[in-house]
Amino acid sequence: LWEDDLHDNGESQLSLKVRVMPFGIFVLSRLVVRVDGVRVRVRDTRVLILLGHGHAMRQPTTTDDDGLAYKIYRDVVWREASWSELSRR
Repeated sequence: LWEDDLHDNGESQLSLKVRVMPFGIFVLSRLVVRVDGVRVRVRDTRVLILLGHGHAMRQPTTTDDDGLAYKIYRDVVWREASWSELSRR
């Protein structure tokens, strides 16, 4: 989706994957930032949107203006390491 070389001092990259299924939508977003000799950070965000038609939803849901029920789940994971930690591995 987006990428930059940070003026030859590292790299930053954002990727996005979307999967549309009969019962909902799954989105995976990954941001990777690497500054050479300093730090590496990765942030993964996963979003699952379950649509109410076609399956029973046991948890409380929200409805839109058309009366369609949906439930949104989100999970965010941060990973980070200094350059010296990575070089020891």
